[in-house]
Amino acid sequence: MKESFSAFPELVCIDATYKLLELGFPVYIMVCVDSNGRTEVVAACILVSENADSIAWIINSFKKHNADWERIRVIMADKDISERDVIKSSIPNAVVLIVYFISLRREITCEKMGITAGQRTACLEMVQKLAYACSEAKYNELYSQFQRDAPKEVITYYNANWHSIKDEWVLGMKSSCGSFLNFTNNRLESFNGKLKQVINRYSSLEDFVEKFFIILNALRRERDHKAATMFQKVNVSCFDDGSPQSLYSKFLSNYAAQFVHKQLLLASKVSTIAVDDDCYTVETIEGQRKLTTSTCECIFIKSMLLPCRHIFALRCKLGEPLFEASLCDKRWSAAYYRSTQRIFSENTMDASLVTVTSAKHRQALTQHQKFREASIISSELASVASVASNVHFARRIDLLKELLDFWKNGQEVGLVEVDPSDISDDEMKCSLVSSDAHASEDAILMCSESTTVEANTTVDRTEDDPSYSSVSPVMKEVQEVVTHAENETTLNTTAVEDSCDVPQKEQTSIQLCELCNNEQT
Repeated sequence: MKESFSAFPELVCIDATYKLLELGFPVYIMVCVDSNGRTEVVAACILVSENADSIAWIINSFKKHNADWERIRVIMADKDISERDVIKSSIPNAVVLIVYFISLRREITCEKMGITAGQRTACLEMVQKLAYACSEAKYNELYSQFQRDAPKEVITYYNANWHSIKDEWVLGMKSSCGSFLNFTNNRLESFNGKLKQVINRYSSLEDFVEKFFIILNALRRERDHKAATMFQKVNVSCFDDGSPQSLYSKFLSNYAAQFVHKQLLLASKVSTIAVDDDCYTVETIEGQRKLTTSTCECIFIKSMLLPCRHIFALRCKLGEPLFEASLCDKRWSAAYYRSTQRIFSENTMDASLVTVTSAKHRQALTQHQKFREASIISSELASVASVASNVHFARRIDLLKELLDFWKNGQEVGLVEVDPSDISDDEMKCSLVSSDAHASEDAILMCSESTTVEANTTVDRTEDDPSYSSVSPVMKEVQEVVTHAENETTLNTTAVEDSCDVPQKEQTSIQLCELCNNEQT
């Protein structure tokens, strides 16, 4: 945003949009216009109220973060924006222009003015003619007619609110300040319409911020695509090489070149240019205007900062070349436009979306929904507890009983992970005894499996085999170990998963390995 404003600070449009936030706060948007006629968002703000202090805070915050604010020439605003004097005092070098027609339609109504529908229509038509007056003289002529024909109530309202600030909304007076022929806030209205297509009415603040930056990112990517297409795609020109139209097409952006081509076409329709003491004058719809081969007093050149039809007609009459780069403001050149686009910047970074996280508000559950959800968890809890060893199962049941007692008493408790070394000695002894018993059982199972394997391996041997023996000495010792284990422990058909089983299993495995080594020896 700061880079866009720094590149194109001459015109800033500001307006508010409503009904996007559930809090009811207005959202203020500020935009500028780039070299290719595209709208760039340079600021966004959410206000609690629209008073003088809030408007002043917006302007001062914008000035704080944008050092080029002094280069602002025109500020396009709505008549309904509170305290326009605050904007004028904060940015004294800029001209504040007003979007008149929407405000007038809201104020000049049959109910507020006490007029008929026909009178209202006639008044709006007269005011529209006043707004499009091409000069102050033309405005005064239409204003005299308006005072004669309009109802008294409408004249009183008009004189109190609009006549004194005619320089801010009459076309012939406000175009000369450099508004780039922008007479309305349609650019902002278009952007606000895109916001409302994506963002639901009365959205939460988190949802608004997330979707706002999604829209902003999408529009920026679209502008990047337009810029890339302009420079990388070879356009088919219908003009001859070396012609003024062809030269201006190469020098200017596509948007600016269209205006110049139209002025070149209209140059042939310019009336006779008079010469008086080396001063050239031309008759226009705005009145008589002075001009030279590089300057003119018409609305077009003052508003667009591009050569007008009158300059082209004079240069053609004097035999001077129609193409002159100095006639065009630097902001409209294709080279300047390319230098300001992020897609051609070496420091371009991938624009990442702003991620907004917030706690999701769950709807209140009914008692039946709570019971159902708790039943699912308790059923899974019982399933996990049932597959544990006896010792662990007893501990877990005791823990659940304590948890139940706390909940019955209305107390809240939490779980803390306990290290095995922190378990009491009594619990550890019980655990070790139980683990030894299960370890002996595992040893019996292991030895039984070994016996089965050994027996299976001897089935294929015959008495003729020298290594054949009905029962090898090693297997006898294995059977003795198994018999001894059977005398000391009681078999349990359930497999033991206790961590204390590991030492006894390792000891049994070592005994088996020693027996195998003895057999090999």
